[in-house]
Amino acid sequence: MENTIYDKFILFIVCILPLIITPWMKDYFYLPKALILYILCAFLFIYMIINKVKLNLKSYNILAFSYLLIIFLSTIFSVNISQSIWGRKSRYDGLITYICYILLFTISSDLYTLKEKHLKYMVFTGVLICLYSIFQYLGLDIIPPDEIRKDWHIYSYVFSTLGNPDFLGSYITLILPISIFLFLHLNEKKYLFSSLILFIALLCSKTRSAWIGCTLSFILLVILSIKNKVGVKSLIILTSVFILASIIINFYSNNEVLLRFKTIFIDFISVCKNSPYKQTAGSSRIFIWGKAIKLIPSKPILGYGPDTFNIPFMSNYGSEVKETLGNLIIDKAHNEYLQIAVTTGIPSLIVYLLLIVTSIINGFKAINKNILIIPFICSIIGYIIQAFFNISVVSVAPIYFCFLGILNSINKCPQ
Repeated sequence: MENTIYDKFILFIVCILPLIITPWMKDYFYLPKALILYILCAFLFIYMIINKVKLNLKSYNILAFSYLLIIFLSTIFSVNISQSIWGRKSRYDGLITYICYILLFTISSDLYTLKEKHLKYMVFTGVLICLYSIFQYLGLDIIPPDEIRKDWHIYSYVFSTLGNPDFLGSYITLILPISIFLFLHLNEKKYLFSSLILFIALLCSKTRSAWIGCTLSFILLVILSIKNKVGVKSLIILTSVFILASIIINFYSNNEVLLRFKTIFIDFISVCKNSPYKQTAGSSRIFIWGKAIKLIPSKPILGYGPDTFNIPFMSNYGSEVKETLGNLIIDKAHNEYLQIAVTTGIPSLIVYLLLIVTSIINGFKAINKNILIIPFICSIIGYIIQAFFNISVVSVAPIYFCFLGILNSINKCPQ
């Protein structure tokens, strides 16, 4: 009975939470997801206390709680304690949110049981989200946009129920390997179709970080599939379908996809050659990264506090931001690792990276016990690659922490 409760909880977070939007509220996308996450985690935490649930004192849990402890200490010494507790408006990336993330991680690691049907539920949700984004790309958004996104259709920006093209891309990075794996593993056409839908949405998102992450995770998935003799013949079909879809979408978009893809290399060359355009490379990420790195020496141990990036950045570089980027408020480093180093300190970044490495190693160890672990390894590796250019957000991060926890569920993965 208890396992069923934990399984349903994790499935709700992964399959239902990303779908939730509230068009009648000012914040359609982030606040409703954050509130539901807080409420569900609070109830489950109370349930665990009542039932005296004991967690394994293994390395991954020790690292997870150490990471949370550092975030807690960083909050106490934050430049804005209130903002660090709850997170900045429309971000909600504070201490409370990270308590929920670590709870999701530990439940996924120790109390959740991975089953094949769960992968199918995850892909079904992914198809719904990606179909909606494709309709948006075609100009068929059935939900009236909010004030921020009212003109996004002009630029064919798609965001589905996640609020931003970048967040849609990071979500697809997590779900696409699962859909591909199901096609290779079960050889059922419906999963070829679902993979195609997710891939088309990935192209429509125009999110280069997700393109890079998905490409590298796909290569890893191919290697692991061949090594474990999973659907090798189906790989040829899948690759051919993806190439054909890319050609068609590029033609429909008047070469926009190809031009967007080329900018990956153009920006890379600009940075390597120290071009005058270097500061605007990567959608101005190089400019932000360069300034953010300079903030670390002032508070290297505990940082400025969770989700307070905007405070030191704008107070130190506000005039340069206005001169280079216009009237913007930079509240994220657009690099998850740099964001952690600035806001919660270098020790927290080290512990976080150790948690990722430990989980991935445990995931590889689990392949021999259950090949269903394979797509989650690929999802996590794809995500941590795209996170180098992206940010953590409450629309997607809960899923990421669930998947990261699943990699540690070696003894909870029956063949």
